[in-house]
Amino acid sequence: MMVKGDINPQDLGWQSVLSSFMEDKDAFGPWRDHVREFWKINGKKKAAFFFYESIKKDPAGSVRDVAAHIGVDLTTEELQKVVEHSSFKGMSKTYATGGAGAKEGNKDFFEQIKTLPFLGKGYAGQWKDRFTVAQNEIFDKFYNEKMTSEDPTFQFE
Repeated sequence: MMVKGDINPQDLGWQSVLSSFMEDKDAFGPWRDHVREFWKINGKKKAAFFFYESIKKDPAGSVRDVAAHIGVDLTTEELQKVVEHSSFKGMSKTYATGGAGAKEGNKDFFEQIKTLPFLGKGYAGQWKDRFTVAQNEIFDKFYNEKMTSEDPTFQFE
């Protein structure tokens, strides 16, 4: 018996998540509306888009771009450290150790993270491992109908 507010684990299945996404039933509203609002101010001081695929291709350049966006000058050593710690390998190590060295206020966060499959596999294009051919065709149709030429162009590989 489920009480209102309980999460049914079956509702977290891939097909359910995909259906909710395409039916605009996400908790925070349609994804495309959220993306569009931020895309309108992309490049301005308030917002910037960083795409995972681009970050994977040029981690150091991406860190430099983020630093520039927030007005931080990094030394070569700091840049290397950020690249190392923000890499998939670096983040995997941080989450596996429960954030060893984290500030006291962050301990609960790391305890919760250890219970979740928080990190993927560290490469772009994982949708191919998840989508069936039929789901891919349905999603492509949905995406092409809903996104416009004024929306950001996403790389899927």
